[in-house]
Amino acid sequence: MLVSTCLSISSVSAIPVWINEIHYDNAGGDTGEFVEIAGAAGIDLAGGELQFYNGASGTVYETKALSGTLADSGNGYGFLSFFVSGIQNGAPDGVALALGGSLLQFLSYEGSFDAIGGAAAGKTSTDIGVAESNSTAVGTSLQLLGTPDSGTWKAPSTASPGVQNVGQVLPELLQSDESDPVPDSTSTLGLLGAALFLAFSLRRFRR
Repeated sequence: MLVSTCLSISSVSAIPVWINEIHYDNAGGDTGEFVEIAGAAGIDLAGGELQFYNGASGTVYETKALSGTLADSGNGYGFLSFFVSGIQNGAPDGVALALGGSLLQFLSYEGSFDAIGGAAAGKTSTDIGVAESNSTAVGTSLQLLGTPDSGTWKAPSTASPGVQNVGQVLPELLQSDESDPVPDSTSTLGLLGAALFLAFSLRRFRR
């Protein structure tokens, strides 16, 4: 098959992968706590980490190693969820996403705080603006609508670990019709992921 993939960096998030969904608290004993990662299909998460922060001390209390490759969900994006027991319940607390030795995101819920150690050391968290509580229904989560650059987080709704959030609109990963040989769709998606990651890395370097 002869195809050529043309990625428009301006049409997608400047972050190659991002935190897309969080569940940390519910009525009764906390059940099925998780963080979902989303991004361009083909990106390998091996070597990445989720670092969970206590907002009172600003330190990391739990680290979750990432693994797997984001598989195409049908629109050029992939979604992987990582279940972590004991995610702290806020006021505030947070989580950092690091990949390839770079901090990609440092998010928090129920307020913002400064990190002392870990991948986010010296950074101030970004409060997602919505929260769960000890009255939140089991089976719900906090979900991003859109991309981390322009999207907003919505209040607890039915959880969707491993798939695109209901109502989430993501920019199209553009393809052209030029005739350059590409072995298969898997290679194409890998190139998309690599291009996104390179763009993000260059953006950080130029700062």
